Amino acid sequence: MPREDNQWLSRRGIVKSSGALAATLSLAGCLGGGGSGDGAPDSLTFATWGGTWQDVCQKAALDPFAEETGIEINYMVGSESERFQRLVAQEDNPPFDAAQYPTEYLARGENEDMFYSLDSELIPVYDKVPDTFKSDSWLVHHFTASALVYNTNTFDSPPEDMGVYLDTDYKGRVALGEPTQRSPAFDLMAFSLYLTDGESYKEIDEAFEMYKEVVDTMDPKFPGATEQYGKLFANDEIDIGRIWAARSASWAADGTAIDYVLPPNGSMTYSAGHAIPKNISENKLSAVGDLIQAFYTSDASKTFANDMNYPTVNPDVEYSEEVQSNVPTMDDIDNLLMPDFEWVGSNRDDWTTRANEIIQG
Repeated sequence: MPREDNQWLSRRGIVKSSGALAATLSLAGCLGGGGSGDGAPDSLTFATWGGTWQDVCQKAALDPFAEETGIEINYMVGSESERFQRLVAQEDNPPFDAAQYPTEYLARGENEDMFYSLDSELIPVYDKVPDTFKSDSWLVHHFTASALVYNTNTFDSPPEDMGVYLDTDYKGRVALGEPTQRSPAFDLMAFSLYLTDGESYKEIDEAFEMYKEVVDTMDPKFPGATEQYGKLFANDEIDIGRIWAARSASWAADGTAIDYVLPPNGSMTYSAGHAIPKNISENKLSAVGDLIQAFYTSDASKTFANDMNYPTVNPDVEYSEEVQSNVPTMDDIDNLLMPDFEWVGSNRDDWTTRANEIIQG
């Protein structure tokens, strides 16, 4: 199975790699699902992230589904940007049958009429999930906070706020997401909240001014896949980053010198979930619904909570007291800021281009 093993990129590396992205996408293989006639398919293709996340998806939901149904699961792994571009390019003949995306990508796909409509007949858990976590054509699977993460070997106490990104004591040891692999959206929203003292996460021009100052003065590293953030901290190569609280907690539990803080100016909620491309083969639809449902069972939900600190949005799942102390609940999300998903989705590509231009100078 393909995996995400890219290393972090330097500023020079981004300049070299940006022109190669289109070629990489054009060469990426598709493992289209099988089946014929009106019967169940022989295989389905699931699009997701690689690394530890893919491993947990298989353990929690996909391997049990395959064992129960006899349907083989193939994978397309890569960043959300890569996978979304593939779907746009092959919308009439989708390269996969179900996909996981951040919610802003789900909103964008819905606006562009790319996804199949969902209901409880197709995915039984659908009606149980609170409206905050679903739309007509997508269903959130997990959520967490966008957090300021720091190296506990360097900091005796948590940094105060995102202003630490411009503290020259940490020059060369801060991280910004590599923009063509990790949209700068959440970095920019965090900067906006800092610059406006929590008044707005939408002051993107001001946020870009800070972004540029970080790039120009702090010699940041640019990890792509989420796993690369963890490796940078595990290798003691960085002191400051901005990543998901749940992943930080998982890495810390594995012995990495990392912790997180939610900045006092406010934190955004990150969420991701499932969608079904509109033009998949009709004989696959029922099986795809069952595959997505497998992610919301009690056993699967507990695996995601135990292994990744991501809670379920299925209100019927009950956790042990130990698990409850380690994961946020749906009540906690009231204390976080939910992004305007349509706004993020409609601007994300422009922000990516703008960030890449800043990095390339």
